[in-house]
Amino acid sequence: MIELVLYACLVDNLSQCKDVNIVFTGMTSQQCMAVSPAEVAKWTHEHPKWVATRWTCRSPGRAQKV
Repeated sequence: MIELVLYACLVDNLSQCKDVNIVFTGMTSQQCMAVSPAEVAKWTHEHPKWVATRWTCRSPGRAQKV
């Protein structure tokens, strides 16, 4: 299991941001990175008030590096 974590901000207020976690099963981190551009595009299309500024793939539940 791997999760795609994207950092998204409101289009009209870029100081209001959040992490969004999308979990995939049966996928390696390399496969996650390969499909992530399409998944991020899909998410932003479904959430037009938000813009994704960055993303990464990681093991689920792992703390984000600060």
